[in-house]
Amino acid sequence: MDSSINLKLLLKTCLFKDAELFTTEKGLDNPISSINIMDLLEIEQWLTGNELLIIGNFMKKYFTREFIDKLRAQKISAILSKKSFVIISVKTL
Repeated sequence: MDSSINLKLLLKTCLFKDAELFTTEKGLDNPISSINIMDLLEIEQWLTGNELLIIGNFMKKYFTREFIDKLRAQKISAILSKKSFVIISVKTL
């Protein structure tokens, strides 16, 4: 029996129904091994891959292309924030 969860399944839960999502269509199928809730510029040092990253107001000031590239290098599954749900295209990321 496969007990893995991906982002698409997680987003069907009421807990994440109003989340703003930063991933691609392909990213919706990314497996999630853990969830990190953290607002640190050095967060990539704490990541091990396949995490769902949940951030808050931190993103208003520090959510830059450079920051996204650091997270991508760590192979995170997706980024969620408590706002309205939006899928960002591959070209945007």
